[in-house]
Amino acid sequence: MAILILLLTASFIAGSFPTSILTGKYLKNIDIRQHGSGNAGATNAFRILGWKPALFVLFIDDLFLKNSLNRPSSPMVQLCPTIL
Repeated sequence: MAILILLLTASFIAGSFPTSILTGKYLKNIDIRQHGSGNAGATNAFRILGWKPALFVLFIDDLFLKNSLNRPSSPMVQLCPTIL
């Protein structure tokens, strides 16, 4: 039960992490939501910041941080198969 609560908390925190907003602030000192489409995502990061920062945002958001905690095939979820 403790592992389930830990995974749920980690998933919530990971989903709340604004990668593209922090990347825009760090690289160009802008709020990416005020430019382009107004969305804080990898596509808008590509439009405003370029392909290298967008690739970083895509990697962190979609491939590593957020989806790795939410997929049933994730290594973190595989540690405790009884919760599925």
